Amino acid sequence: MVGMGSRCLLRDDTRLELGEVLLGLSYLPTAQRLSVSIIKAHNLKYDHVCTNLKDFCPYVRVLLIGGSGRVVKKKKTTWRSNTAAPIWNETLIFDLAQSQVDNMTFLLVVCTRPSLPVTATSSDASQQAGETEYELATTATTLATNATTLAPADLSVYPSHYQNQNKKQDRYLGKLALGC
Repeated sequence: MVGMGSRCLLRDDTRLELGEVLLGLSYLPTAQRLSVSIIKAHNLKYDHVCTNLKDFCPYVRVLLIGGSGRVVKKKKTTWRSNTAAPIWNETLIFDLAQSQVDNMTFLLVVCTRPSLPVTATSSDASQQAGETEYELATTATTLATNATTLAPADLSVYPSHYQNQNKKQDRYLGKLALGC
């Protein structure tokens, strides 16, 4: 587990460094509660998902993924506008039995709210649009099935034909998997 005050690098599938997130994890066994503290981010490379800083509204989504690959719980921070170094100072609390801790994986995804509807017409445009909810769930399934050989390469971008082109889609900047 990551201790309080750990810095984690966000990376995409091509191993580009996309910034840092300062976070902390703590588990209280008597209350059976896991706390994920999202403190701040630094040096986020917003140009991968937005054209300018004023359209960049980052937030962090935390998905709790069970051993079967299903998303058990999900929570997110509030979004911050117009900054590549957002400060959240938020704690997301998950009720989790001590016997479940070893089988869980946490997927932290830094996302941004789009200012315009996402209309992906080519594979290049869909790569920039990021992952949808379906694709994050598929990533969760991939993580669970490959739990013993988890590597950043396992967190790949899936085809965009699952995207609903009539709906605004949040775009992701980078993701990080934490677990045993």
